[in-house]
Amino acid sequence: MGSRKTRILITGSNGFIGSNLIDFLLTKNVSIVCLNEPGTKPYIGDREDLKNEYCCLTNKKKLSELFENQDFDYVYHLAALTVCLDLDKLYRVNTTGTKNIFELCSNFRKLKRFLFTSSIAAVGPSNDKEILTEISKPRPITEYGKSKLLAEKYILSSKKKIPFTIVRLPLVYGPRSRGGLYPLLKFSKKGIQPSFPGGETIVGYVKDIIEEMFKAATSRKSLNKVYFLGENKIYTFNEMLDISQEIMGRKMIRIKFPYSLLYFIASTLETYARITNTRPLLPKDDVSSYLKYSSWRFSASKAKTDLKYKTKYPFREGIKLTIDWYSKQKLI
Repeated sequence: MGSRKTRILITGSNGFIGSNLIDFLLTKNVSIVCLNEPGTKPYIGDREDLKNEYCCLTNKKKLSELFENQDFDYVYHLAALTVCLDLDKLYRVNTTGTKNIFELCSNFRKLKRFLFTSSIAAVGPSNDKEILTEISKPRPITEYGKSKLLAEKYILSSKKKIPFTIVRLPLVYGPRSRGGLYPLLKFSKKGIQPSFPGGETIVGYVKDIIEEMFKAATSRKSLNKVYFLGENKIYTFNEMLDISQEIMGRKMIRIKFPYSLLYFIASTLETYARITNTRPLLPKDDVSSYLKYSSWRFSASKAKTDLKYKTKYPFREGIKLTIDWYSKQKLI
């Protein structure tokens, strides 16, 4: 990247993927500014090449004032609400917040790329035979997915000449994740293996996802394009749990959880979350997404071709590293 340090702005830097992105980028000749939600704790804290700023994504005026005299080479926009019982807030953060950050980029004269991390949820499920690609028509089924798709559409239709790339992330797993596969691994550690009818998707180990994001942000070929990221293989949930069980070396009692039961449990947990003003442990959207609509079949071949990236951590290797990390942290 040359002698001058590349300046990078990251939103959502204190989350699972954001914190791993910081670790990766700090191995390069960069200077990073992290934009955090007021009241939240930064991942690492201030250090020589890492500075933390605090502002709501929805506060367009304050964002402009905060970055009035700054410039950046790259902006990684990761911040989003995946689960929020206040739907107005969900759209304000995920859709309006993205618009605000994207429009802010028009002030950065040196900007080479705005990387927007969207999700396969913005496209919605497939049927059990088709494999969706970047040109497939989006049909999101969750409010989260709909909010992400609206943000995508704004970027794609914007008249502002801001160089961008949109990456749609799959089910991402790895160290520091407290969602996704983590609850299922906790069950497995106790000797219980949930069994699901159907259920298949693409996945990505966090280090692979981070490197693909970096390549998407820096490649000329990815300019103003949309990509699915992840391992270019479709796994069933039962297959992933079987592999995890083998790695843990434990005999499991396989229990079938019907959709109706899980949806009832999720509804109860959401009611509790509303009362306690906390995040629901099992969101209803997640239950609907992966059980009622069980096929999430996508092709990540376009990214693999354009970015010339080969998966370094296929699921068997990635989940072993993940299980080892959870065990060391006494989380499972």
